[in-house]
Amino acid sequence: MIDALIKTIAGYLFKLMQIVESHNVSVDGKLYTVKNILIVVGGRPSMPNIPRIEHVIDSEAALDLPSRPQKITIAGGGYIALDFSGIFNGLKSDVHVFIRHQKVLRGFDVEVSKHS
Repeated sequence: MIDALIKTIAGYLFKLMQIVESHNVSVDGKLYTVKNILIVVGGRPSMPNIPRIEHVIDSEAALDLPSRPQKITIAGGGYIALDFSGIFNGLKSDVHVFIRHQKVLRGFDVEVSKHS
């Protein structure tokens, strides 16, 4: 089930979706009725030049993992990092998030950042 969920997430991540009506979306010409629509836009992952970087994956590679990691560390306090921490937490991985600043979602509305 976990592998299927990850494959489903990866399968729809790079597809063109069109909102047809308030609860209908079209993905590659196929119509879906949905309760909620989540639109996630993101930047590009970057890999720092540090020792043992070969043991690090980016958010794109995280979608191609063959199985659920028992433990995972996520670096960053932006929405992509927090989305992935929520995904892996939901899959029952032991998740640790490291951030550079004192709070997450710094570029977002203060109320959103405060309650994250």
